[in-house]
Amino acid sequence: MDITLEDLTRDPLSNYVIEHYHGLLTEVEQNAVSALNLKFKSDHSSSPGLRLQLIERRGLLADPEAVRIFDMGYVRGRKEVRENALKREPDQIFLNHCRKCQRLCRTPLARMCVHCGYSWYDITVE
Repeated sequence: MDITLEDLTRDPLSNYVIEHYHGLLTEVEQNAVSALNLKFKSDHSSSPGLRLQLIERRGLLADPEAVRIFDMGYVRGRKEVRENALKREPDQIFLNHCRKCQRLCRTPLARMCVHCGYSWYDITVE
């Protein structure tokens, strides 16, 4: 199944957690996400076999749990990793929501909402 741009933008929470809190993921989760990313790139590449060989060479799917997450597919696998991280590290993951529209900001340190344009640069964060 091909992943579309809509699939990539439909789940901003998974993107946010995986991108900004990658270090809180287990090694198995990191490997599964890396394998999913390489698979996504290989599906949209002129030489898909090359990236699939990288997955094998790097040993990203050596663990059965990584294989289980990988087999879920790009969208479901990333959601699984996100949910695991949020359950395991709820106090370490700061979900930065806009003070006006309540939508998730792009980064934990953002002070301007890309959705509604509201900014809170005047608020000091300690």
